[in-house]
Amino acid sequence: MSYLTYQGKMIQQNHKYAIKISAPVGPVNKLTNFSNVSFDTYSSSGIDMSAVENPGTYGFARCNDVSIFGYGFTPGQWGTAQFDFTLTINSGNLTTVFYKNGTPFATSPVTYTGPGEYSGAAQIIPATGNFAWGFRSTDVAGVDFVATNCRFYTTDGTP
Repeated sequence: MSYLTYQGKMIQQNHKYAIKISAPVGPVNKLTNFSNVSFDTYSSSGIDMSAVENPGTYGFARCNDVSIFGYGFTPGQWGTAQFDFTLTINSGNLTTVFYKNGTPFATSPVTYTGPGEYSGAAQIIPATGNFAWGFRSTDVAGVDFVATNCRFYTTDGTP
Protein backbone atom coordinates (compact mmCIF):
# COMPACT_ATOMS: atom_id res chain seq x y z
CA MET A 1 0.00 0.00 0.00
CA SER A 2 1.41 3.41 -0.93
CA TYR A 3 0.53 6.62 0.78
CA LEU A 4 1.55 10.24 0.76
CA THR A 5 2.37 12.20 3.88
CA TYR A 6 2.52 15.93 4.52
CA GLN A 7 4.02 17.24 7.74
CA GLY A 8 3.86 13.74 9.18
CA LYS A 9 0.18 13.17 8.36
CA MET A 10 -1.21 10.81 5.76
CA ILE A 11 -3.26 12.68 3.14
CA GLN A 12 -5.16 9.88 1.46
CA GLN A 13 -8.92 9.65 1.39
CA ASN A 14 -11.01 6.98 -0.37
CA HIS A 15 -7.86 5.73 -2.11
CA LYS A 16 -7.28 9.17 -3.70
CA TYR A 17 -4.65 11.70 -2.78
CA ALA A 18 -5.65 15.24 -1.93
CA ILE A 19 -3.02 17.90 -2.44
CA LYS A 20 -3.46 21.62 -1.91
CA ILE A 21 -1.03 23.87 -3.73
CA SER A 22 -0.91 27.54 -2.87
CA ALA A 23 0.16 30.11 -5.44
CA PRO A 24 1.87 33.30 -4.34
CA VAL A 25 -0.50 36.15 -3.57
CA GLY A 26 0.16 39.46 -5.31
CA PRO A 27 2.75 40.41 -7.90
CA VAL A 28 5.96 38.43 -8.33
CA ASN A 29 9.30 40.24 -8.23
CA LYS A 30 11.03 39.50 -11.55
CA LEU A 31 14.28 41.25 -10.60
CA THR A 32 16.92 38.65 -9.77
CA ASN A 33 20.23 40.49 -10.07
CA PHE A 34 22.10 43.64 -11.08
CA SER A 35 25.16 43.95 -13.28
CA ASN A 36 27.62 46.80 -13.37
CA VAL A 37 28.06 48.57 -16.69
CA SER A 38 30.47 51.33 -15.72
CA PHE A 39 30.39 52.41 -12.04
CA ASP A 40 33.90 52.89 -10.62
CA THR A 41 33.12 51.06 -7.37
CA TYR A 42 30.26 48.59 -7.36
CA SER A 43 28.87 45.68 -5.35
CA SER A 44 25.63 43.75 -5.53
CA SER A 45 23.93 40.77 -3.99
CA GLY A 46 20.71 39.66 -5.64
CA ILE A 47 18.22 42.53 -5.43
CA ASP A 48 20.53 44.90 -3.50
CA MET A 49 23.35 47.05 -4.85
CA SER A 50 25.68 49.90 -3.96
CA ALA A 51 27.81 52.01 -6.24
CA VAL A 52 30.18 54.95 -6.29
CA GLU A 53 31.04 56.97 -9.37
CA ASN A 54 34.08 59.21 -9.18
CA PRO A 55 33.79 62.83 -10.33
CA GLY A 56 34.27 63.43 -14.04
CA THR A 57 32.42 60.41 -15.47
CA TYR A 58 28.98 58.81 -15.59
CA GLY A 59 28.22 55.35 -14.21
CA PHE A 60 25.53 52.80 -15.11
CA ALA A 61 24.17 49.57 -13.59
CA ARG A 62 21.13 47.55 -14.67
CA CYS A 63 19.04 44.57 -13.66
CA ASN A 64 18.21 41.39 -15.55
CA ASP A 65 16.00 41.56 -18.66
CA VAL A 66 12.29 40.71 -18.43
CA SER A 67 10.11 40.06 -21.48
CA ILE A 68 7.00 42.30 -21.64
CA PHE A 69 4.30 42.40 -24.34
CA GLY A 70 2.35 45.51 -25.28
CA TYR A 71 -0.25 45.08 -28.04
CA GLY A 72 -2.10 48.31 -28.67
CA PHE A 73 -3.00 51.86 -27.75
CA THR A 74 -6.09 51.27 -25.58
CA PRO A 75 -6.02 50.58 -21.82
CA GLY A 76 -5.56 46.89 -21.14
CA GLN A 77 -3.68 46.34 -24.40
CA TRP A 78 -0.44 47.87 -23.18
CA GLY A 79 1.95 46.16 -20.82
CA THR A 80 3.28 47.76 -17.64
CA ALA A 81 6.56 47.81 -15.77
CA GLN A 82 6.97 48.96 -12.17
CA PHE A 83 10.34 49.43 -10.44
CA ASP A 84 10.28 49.87 -6.63
CA PHE A 85 13.38 50.27 -4.46
CA THR A 86 14.67 51.58 -1.15
CA LEU A 87 17.28 54.26 -1.78
CA THR A 88 19.93 56.11 0.18
CA ILE A 89 22.04 58.67 -1.69
CA ASN A 90 25.13 59.73 0.25
CA SER A 91 26.22 62.28 -2.37
CA GLY A 92 25.42 63.31 -5.94
CA ASN A 93 22.32 62.81 -8.11
CA LEU A 94 20.80 59.71 -9.63
CA THR A 95 18.51 58.83 -12.53
CA THR A 96 16.55 55.63 -13.16
CA VAL A 97 16.97 54.25 -16.67
CA PHE A 98 14.47 52.00 -18.46
CA TYR A 99 16.10 49.73 -21.06
CA LYS A 100 14.48 48.12 -24.09
CA ASN A 101 16.41 45.32 -25.78
CA GLY A 102 19.63 46.43 -24.09
CA THR A 103 19.43 50.11 -25.10
CA PRO A 104 18.39 53.00 -22.82
CA PHE A 105 14.76 53.71 -23.73
CA ALA A 106 13.70 56.32 -21.15
CA THR A 107 15.19 58.08 -18.14
CA SER A 108 13.67 59.66 -15.07
CA PRO A 109 15.54 61.75 -12.48
CA VAL A 110 15.13 60.62 -8.88
CA THR A 111 13.79 63.51 -6.80
CA TYR A 112 15.64 62.51 -3.66
CA THR A 113 14.00 63.63 -0.40
CA GLY A 114 15.95 61.38 1.96
CA PRO A 115 16.29 57.64 2.60
CA GLY A 116 13.13 55.73 1.79
CA GLU A 117 10.97 54.04 -0.84
CA TYR A 118 11.05 55.24 -4.45
CA SER A 119 9.55 53.92 -7.67
CA GLY A 120 9.41 54.30 -11.42
CA ALA A 121 6.72 53.13 -13.84
CA ALA A 122 6.39 52.64 -17.59
CA GLN A 123 3.63 51.69 -20.00
CA ILE A 124 4.60 49.42 -22.88
CA ILE A 125 2.47 50.82 -25.72
CA PRO A 126 2.63 48.78 -28.48
CA ALA A 127 6.09 47.50 -27.90
CA THR A 128 7.30 44.02 -27.19
CA GLY A 129 10.78 43.13 -26.06
CA ASN A 130 13.16 42.59 -23.21
CA PHE A 131 13.07 45.38 -20.65
CA ALA A 132 15.22 46.23 -17.63
CA TRP A 133 15.56 48.98 -15.04
CA GLY A 134 18.81 50.50 -13.92
CA PHE A 135 20.57 53.45 -12.34
CA ARG A 136 22.80 56.13 -13.85
CA SER A 137 24.76 58.95 -12.28
CA THR A 138 23.48 62.25 -13.65
CA ASP A 139 26.30 64.71 -13.28
CA VAL A 140 30.06 64.82 -13.44
CA ALA A 141 30.22 65.53 -9.69
CA GLY A 142 29.86 61.76 -9.10
CA VAL A 143 27.42 59.80 -6.93
CA ASP A 144 27.52 57.47 -3.92
CA PHE A 145 24.34 55.48 -3.26
CA VAL A 146 22.80 52.27 -1.96
CA ALA A 147 19.63 50.70 -3.46
CA THR A 148 18.11 47.79 -1.55
CA ASN A 149 14.98 45.64 -1.75
CA CYS A 150 14.67 46.39 -5.48
CA ARG A 151 11.55 44.99 -7.15
CA PHE A 152 10.51 44.76 -10.82
CA TYR A 153 6.82 43.96 -11.41
CA THR A 154 5.31 43.55 -14.88
CA THR A 155 2.05 42.81 -16.64
CA ASP A 156 1.59 41.90 -20.27
CA GLY A 157 -0.99 43.66 -22.39
CA THR A 158 -3.83 41.72 -23.96
CA PRO A 159 -4.55 41.61 -27.69
